[in-house]
Amino acid sequence: MARGSANSIPLVFYVDTGASYVSIPQEIANKAGMVCGKQLRAETANGITTMCESIIDNMTFGAFTIQKVKAVIMPNLKKPLLGMNVLNKFHIEQARGTMKITDKH
Repeated sequence: MARGSANSIPLVFYVDTGASYVSIPQEIANKAGMVCGKQLRAETANGITTMCESIIDNMTFGAFTIQKVKAVIMPNLKKPLLGMNVLNKFHIEQARGTMKITDKH
């Protein structure tokens, strides 16, 4: 898990290397002023779902801040997911049950 925010709305992301994109529950997206764009259907671990594309203007997690992050808004999602579209921008190490995320150099 990583503490962060989406458009200044505090939240806790679940780091999910199986998620292609940052995924935000509908309720949080509404509070963060995120707007639904293109509608999508996708197969998730919980079955087929409908979602929409959106942008997080200003996102933080841990000590990092990222602008204009592509995300999906998922109506039935319970917790926000930090997906690979963001994780790929960082160096990730995993050892003894701990994941460390640092800047790529």
